[in-house]
Amino acid sequence: MVDGKIGEYIVTARRSADEWFIGAITNTEARRIEIPTGFLEKGKKYTLHMYEEDEKIKTHTKVKVSKKQIKGGNTLKFDLQASGGVALHICP
Repeated sequence: MVDGKIGEYIVTARRSADEWFIGAITNTEARRIEIPTGFLEKGKKYTLHMYEEDEKIKTHTKVKVSKKQIKGGNTLKFDLQASGGVALHICP
């Protein structure tokens, strides 16, 4: 577990070879979470694939899929909707 409070939210991470998978969910309260990436090689570039809830997306699931470049050691910040979450895939 990366972060969390029982009954409130959880952020968890798992690694497979050199790829990371991170999931975060919250209870009925919206909240901002911060995920430090100290588990990645500092300064190295990675591709972050993000799966986030977005009411503007015209699909049944309302999941926005996007990606961006990050550097190891940076902190990732997400605003979770009430009863929502985010899924992340990080690869070199």
